[in-house]
Amino acid sequence: MLRTRRFLLLSALTTLALAGSVSSVIAKGFERQYTFTAERFRLANLIGEIDLEPASGSSFEVEIDVQGNDASEDLIEIELEEGGDAELVIRFPVKEHRRYVYPALGRRSKTTIDSRHYKQTDDSLSGLLGLFGRRRIEVRGRGKGLEMWADVVLRVPQGAKVKVYHGVGEILAGGIEADLELYTRSGGVTGEDLKGNLLVDTGSGGVELVGCRGEVILVDTGSGGVAVSDIECEELTVDTGSGGVRARHVSAEDVKIDTGSGGVKLELDRMGAGTYEIDTGSGGIDLFLPPDPSARISADTGSGSITADLDGLRLRRRKDTSFKVGDGDAVIVLDTGSGSIRISN
Repeated sequence: MLRTRRFLLLSALTTLALAGSVSSVIAKGFERQYTFTAERFRLANLIGEIDLEPASGSSFEVEIDVQGNDASEDLIEIELEEGGDAELVIRFPVKEHRRYVYPALGRRSKTTIDSRHYKQTDDSLSGLLGLFGRRRIEVRGRGKGLEMWADVVLRVPQGAKVKVYHGVGEILAGGIEADLELYTRSGGVTGEDLKGNLLVDTGSGGVELVGCRGEVILVDTGSGGVAVSDIECEELTVDTGSGGVRARHVSAEDVKIDTGSGGVKLELDRMGAGTYEIDTGSGGIDLFLPPDPSARISADTGSGSITADLDGLRLRRRKDTSFKVGDGDAVIVLDTGSGSIRISN
């Protein structure tokens, strides 16, 4: 009995030792933390997830977690620039390596960054990360390449101005009161409870915004749907090359939504005397107006019907129509190449 217990104990210790050995092999990477006192901050990263959170004080706080089986301090270079215009650039070894593995993409996913397709300036991802002349950087969920990425947490002080340039991965922002410009080549952007001017630009990836307040909110996606709700601003602009748009509980003086391909649904809680324009190459348009609207409305569809169901007004048309509701203070222009248009409140 004693020998059996001793054998079990030795087996358990051996198992723990092996587990520790395996963990030491798998758990590669390193972490870095920085603090900046600045009015404006610029961050550039090639692969990983970027989380923007509110800072507790007046300084920017950055936490970087470099991970992956090939993660090494010898391969990643972190460049810092302090002052009123602070900057942090996470440089991957793109001169020596063009293929990377980022498991968060999923086993069958692949994305390519081709610097020839983008404006090459010093104030861009290509410029900041040294992609000029490198042509193509390939990132896969699995397969050949360096398995390495950098997750970043950026804590933003109130009233600051921030620009984020990202290659592959998600950008998340929540609870921040600052002016934000968020650019990503491949990856979605999610923003919640944001206050300040907001620009979101994705080459490929959807955008979701909830509870955002600002003078100007601009969303541009090359490919990816857009969903916004509980939005208050002077000007809302959404432009998608391919992807539907769903905008609920919007209060804005001017709205412009343009999609190359995809349906549009816009629900206005409040509107002023500005211009509200929806244009889609292919897809239906559903417009919900607030009670007692005041606007001049024109609607045009290449293929589909136009219906209006408003207080005191019922109509159904083919192709195009124009009419006025209330005093006609605002201007509403609806245009779809193929799809029906429905207007109601």
